[in-house]
Amino acid sequence: MKDLEQVNWRCLSLLILVGMMVMRSWKPQRSLIRWERKRRIINQLSIWIREKKRT
Repeated sequence: MKDLEQVNWRCLSLLILVGMMVMRSWKPQRSLIRWERKRRIINQLSIWIREKKRT
């Protein structure tokens, strides 16, 4: 059981390392623009739903 736990911890730390590297290599500006677009679409949808509920 102890060996399994050690393997699990190694896998977890590897995943975290890979994730951090991916985040660093990512272009933050590009993802920010995408997020802004998504947020705008979500806002428009929520406004539209509110308008529909009123009528």
